[in-house]
Amino acid sequence: MICRVYMLKLDSSHIGKDLSFRISKMFLEAKWLYNHTLSQQDPYNYDYKQASTYIPVKVKDHFEQRTMTELSAQMRQDIVKRVRNGIRAYPKSPPAL
Repeated sequence: MICRVYMLKLDSSHIGKDLSFRISKMFLEAKWLYNHTLSQQDPYNYDYKQASTYIPVKVKDHFEQRTMTELSAQMRQDIVKRVRNGIRAYPKSPPAL
């Protein structure tokens, strides 16, 4: 496996306000899904398809149901996979001092 990093630079003068809004909403929904997946009892058995319509988001002291409109199924699947890989990579015990 080869590790690659791609950098993307967007020139805001060449994209419209609608596309700029959609991109920022994609990042916001990805954050909601990441946090929701991480908060589950068993993120390994979390079904990303259930998050296709509504997802609970904590706002101050209560939860609101937010609609997921911008993330495709493949994006949601990748976010859930990223959470699972992050949990696997986290050490089980603290390092010895």
